[in-house]
Amino acid sequence: MLADAYGDDMAVISPHSTAGNAGEELGPLRVAHGTSGRVYQMLQTARIVASGRLADTFPMYGHPYLAVGARVMRKQYGLFVHGGEMSSSWLGRLAFRWLVDGAELIVAGSSATRDRWLKDCRAPVVVIRPGINRIAMGGDNALPNCRQDGSNIDVIIVARLVRRKNVAQTVTAMCKVADRLTNMSLTIHVVGDGPCRDEVDRCAEGRSDVVVHGFVSDDELNGLYRKCDLFVLCASEIPGNEGWEGFGIVYLEAAAWGLSVIAMESGGVGEACSNDGSVMVPAGEWGAFQAEFEKLLLDGARRERMGRANLIWAAENDWGARAELLDQSVRSVLGEGRVERVQ
Repeated sequence: MLADAYGDDMAVISPHSTAGNAGEELGPLRVAHGTSGRVYQMLQTARIVASGRLADTFPMYGHPYLAVGARVMRKQYGLFVHGGEMSSSWLGRLAFRWLVDGAELIVAGSSATRDRWLKDCRAPVVVIRPGINRIAMGGDNALPNCRQDGSNIDVIIVARLVRRKNVAQTVTAMCKVADRLTNMSLTIHVVGDGPCRDEVDRCAEGRSDVVVHGFVSDDELNGLYRKCDLFVLCASEIPGNEGWEGFGIVYLEAAAWGLSVIAMESGGVGEACSNDGSVMVPAGEWGAFQAEFEKLLLDGARRERMGRANLIWAAENDWGARAELLDQSVRSVLGEGRVERVQ
């Protein structure tokens, strides 16, 4: 969506895309990609800055550490700060603060990130929460996913399998509920991969009701969202790098498919979830989670109401509105004459 929003005066430089090489042309928007490794990404983007290819462009960096080249060369730049980038080491925190202090504009992915990591910044801090592409997820044709008879229910977890996502603990807790509800056929789908994959696989051993899909294509993921009734992800804050859930775009994606949601209170997760379409459980309260999970499984009418509320929530949180906010923020820094929206 952002690629359609700006002329050549602005670039978004991100480490997250896996397609193409550094400096690839993406419509009217130049995007620099790093392929793997934070140091490699830093060197690649620093090389682009040094080459002068961004000389007349205001870069917005999708990860603070990618702005090293611009900071060293005293070039204007902006930062997107998700919140999970914050390092647990003193050197990482020092580098983060140095890069933040050099920015002309900081876009925080949530109010939680702003309030925790971005106090007393020199540059203006604007909260622009991530949005979604509803068209790719069914758009206005999506319907709330719910089978009210409650006899056959599919639950989905979509996450990178890292410690702070608590996927193995969540699967274990849901299996305890499933074992009590003997009149219900419950299937738990786990989508994603990562360093905690072995732990999740052990939870599924000997159970036909837990399916660990690993990494799947977009089409496969959309198919799973379409067949499931309930989305669950219980992230929490942990010590160490990437121990903070700055937002949680996957909650919005589930909402766009009309799924009801159960989540745990952590970081900016509550800002990704709607009040009427989600159940928020206190962090680490697994007994409370099991109780809420069981109540939702047994109440198909409630799941349907939550799904409809989430469809409305998703419609209010697409990238179109986010692009408008970013456009206004960049104009306030560069002036009206520097940024031209592409109609």
